[in-house]
Amino acid sequence: MSAARGRRAARPPSLPKALRNWATLQGDDASDCKVVLHRSNGIRIAAVLMLTVCAAWAAYGMSKWVSRFPTDLDPLEGFSLLVLLGVPGIWAANALRRRTVLSEDGVEMRRLLFTERRPWTSVLSRFELSTIEMKGEAAEGRIDRTRIVLVNGASDDVIRLPGCLIGSSVSKNSRTRGRSALYGLKYFISRRKWNAFDVKDIKPDIGLLQARLNHGGEKMADKARLTFFTPMWRRIKEGLCDRELFCICMGALCLLAFSLDSSDIDSESRNAAVEGILLLSGGALIAYPAYKSRTCFRRVVVTPEGIRTAGRSFPWPASRSSLFVAGDRIFLADRQGRPVALDGAGVALGGFQRRQEKLVARCEAIWYWGVAHGATRESGRYVPLTDADMQREREIFEKRSGITAPSTA
Repeated sequence: MSAARGRRAARPPSLPKALRNWATLQGDDASDCKVVLHRSNGIRIAAVLMLTVCAAWAAYGMSKWVSRFPTDLDPLEGFSLLVLLGVPGIWAANALRRRTVLSEDGVEMRRLLFTERRPWTSVLSRFELSTIEMKGEAAEGRIDRTRIVLVNGASDDVIRLPGCLIGSSVSKNSRTRGRSALYGLKYFISRRKWNAFDVKDIKPDIGLLQARLNHGGEKMADKARLTFFTPMWRRIKEGLCDRELFCICMGALCLLAFSLDSSDIDSESRNAAVEGILLLSGGALIAYPAYKSRTCFRRVVVTPEGIRTAGRSFPWPASRSSLFVAGDRIFLADRQGRPVALDGAGVALGGFQRRQEKLVARCEAIWYWGVAHGATRESGRYVPLTDADMQREREIFEKRSGITAPSTA
């Protein structure tokens, strides 16, 4: 009996039941243990079948198309074949390729073309649920999709984890299933102690230290003001993948229907009311994503009077520690301990580590400019954030970048 108990205790931890259809456990205690989060087994089987059908259809269609080259070649037929096979083929390849790998080294997000890796010191356990719900006021049922997302600095910017679409249901609430999966994922991570580290034990990162030294702030010290404008392309892409791309496609279809109806030379068959509805609906559906994405195009203007972003001006911080990096974003800790995102001063190119190096260098350059123009100086007053999770991520980044936080006032 004791030997059996010992064997059971020696077994590697298994995946929670809520994750077994969307995750695969690789390795055990004796090797590198990894959790691969992917689309459900049913979706992956459908993707394999879709790729097989597309490949067979493409081979058959291309053989017929090329056999008529060049005398009876129809370019429109070839384009139609490309569209009909390309759209489902890309969806199938995307469903099989996209996945999130969790290991002792951090979080690896594998997309169709690119892969991004983030260490646990920048991720912690800041996973949340994102649910897209479509429900009419008088409807008894609902259509919703729930996925696991990663908080990027603050909760106003989340990253969809590839392959982590936990539930998509009709007339049922997929968020309940998502909560179980999220709880199981966090429990597994804490059991493996991947994110169980003490801030005092974190060692400085050489790349971040070099970025602080080579910030290049002296090159912009002669400018009367600093202006940064970097569009948040990743957030725009996240919005398009959620629902905005669907709105744009529906708006384009409405405008296409309007153009076809208005081009009819037979005036008796035209309906002015229908044309007006199509034109207004198409314009509204396309304008809605453009209106929502306006927050992704913000300037950050640095002057001796303060730092202006999102239409508001904030006074200069009294300590260099109030300018910090969380995720791949720059934040300013105001005097009340609230984080203010300086998204316009971000960077868009490079891997995650490289982006963090550029951001910490930009923080140093902004502070250098403020000191050179007499706008601020180091007072030794440290302002902690009111958000505990974000404050812990800030303290970890301070240790990694070699910033010595002054004492709290």
